[in-house]
Amino acid sequence: YQYINTPGGRFKDTVEIGIDNISDMILNDRKKISVSAVSVEDYEDFFATRLTEAKELIHISVAMNFGKSYYNASNAAKCFGSVNVVNSGQVSCGVRIVLKYAAQKLSEGATAKEVITTINSIQGGIKAEFLLDSIEPFYENGFVGKRKKIIFEALNLHPILIVKRSSLHIRSFMVGDFEKARVRFVKRTVKRLKGRPISDINISHSGIPVKEQELIAAIIEKNVNCDDFVIEKDGTIVRKQETDIKKTPEDLEKEQISLLEYEVFVHPERSSPQELEEKKKRLDELWQKYGKADDSALTLHKAKIRLELLDKEKSSGTNSVLMAAIARHKKSLGE
Repeated sequence: YQYINTPGGRFKDTVEIGIDNISDMILNDRKKISVSAVSVEDYEDFFATRLTEAKELIHISVAMNFGKSYYNASNAAKCFGSVNVVNSGQVSCGVRIVLKYAAQKLSEGATAKEVITTINSIQGGIKAEFLLDSIEPFYENGFVGKRKKIIFEALNLHPILIVKRSSLHIRSFMVGDFEKARVRFVKRTVKRLKGRPISDINISHSGIPVKEQELIAAIIEKNVNCDDFVIEKDGTIVRKQETDIKKTPEDLEKEQISLLEYEVFVHPERSSPQELEEKKKRLDELWQKYGKADDSALTLHKAKIRLELLDKEKSSGTNSVLMAAIARHKKSLGE
């Protein structure tokens, strides 16, 4: 995830704030909303926690020139000998396609090296394009000058972006009503794909009407022979092949448990007293629902594993952030 900075505070994208909330904020005042990458310290904590569950990690990052996420993750990985940070070369739905094939390779029993080789080999075959309603986000982040911004706005042009060399570039534009432009954009893209073997089409949107989604799906299914076709809004699947696996609400709740345990017991100082109480209450509900009631034993076990990992890293030369974590956990365990 990345951080969404708003007048009301900083939120984890897709974890603490959804696309609908972000869209509403942008409509009200786009200039007060900004995005920032996860810090090196946060990545270190994340990797350390995940290494209590696995011997080796593969972290697939968004395109390396799209913000600081890749570089922050790479710097954090230097503290560990078993964390592999891989540049996906993609953003948004392009990353999801990379993740799909990486997960498929893992399920086949591939090694970390083989998975990384697969990720690197498929990057050139993924073509990602995006249609924006306005040039404003590109201008605000310094990608285009004021002159180009004025021209786009005066002529009501909607930029088409492509992912190239691990960064976003303006390839072209569309004119007129944005809703009609979306359909024309799909038709034009489909025309280029017609007759070509396509394994995946992944469409990501920020909230287009269901009827329009059905129209777009019909256009694609009629004109393109594709093995796997998906339309998604913020991770919520709108239309998908029946053979695909979809996470149930129970799966998502179980994934929340380890995150809440970490925030409540490892880093309680990062939450306000009110937030901490709310997280504890939610964690208690999930423990009761899934049979994890012995919280003291569970927490102590996780803390000991984490301490052993951090002590091991200390011997190989880790940084001050992890040293502070070791001291904190030793104190909490009475050592």
